[in-house]
Amino acid sequence: MKIFHTAGLTDVGNKRALNEDHYQIDDDLGFLIVADGMGGHEAGEVASREATKIIHNHLKSAKQLYLDTTVRLRNKG
Repeated sequence: MKIFHTAGLTDVGNKRALNEDHYQIDDDLGFLIVADGMGGHEAGEVASREATKIIHNHLKSAKQLYLDTTVRLRNKG
């Protein structure tokens, strides 16, 4: 039973021309992550995007491994 809805929005603010923040939402996984870009540092937008992508992919893989193992153990016994 889903009891909440997710949404995301970032804002560049008043000091920067480029928004370096990144967020990712995966409702099926129950996953929401926000990475604050390092404003003023080179490629901060790349770092925040990659951080959210790597963590999301890791959790998706872990969930799939858990599901595969559960099915395998249930079929075994």
